[in-house]
Amino acid sequence: IKTGEEGEDDDIANNSTDTKMPQQQGLVELDIALALTATAMVTARFGAIASSKMSERSLKRALGAFMLFIAPLVPGKKYLDDWLEGNDNASTDKQVQTQIDTSVAQQPSNLE
Repeated sequence: IKTGEEGEDDDIANNSTDTKMPQQQGLVELDIALALTATAMVTARFGAIASSKMSERSLKRALGAFMLFIAPLVPGKKYLDDWLEGNDNASTDKQVQTQIDTSVAQQPSNLE
């Protein structure tokens, strides 16, 4: 595709010449994707049957409860992962703060 001045080629359709963005190939784990797809196909049918038997009010309440349960998990995912793995970041944070305090104390003061 030629745009702009004569002889200037811009590869708009395929950004393979862009060196700023690394190529990300092979990031999809096919076994997990297939398991997720199969599960979604089966449970979608059950969800449709269950939701057709529920009243609108019950569906709204169930969705609201689900959203209230899930919402804190989004920003808390990092802390939840650390807690489940048994990592104690408090000691790591104290070590980093000690290193910062030490490096600041060692710098010469030009305020005098």
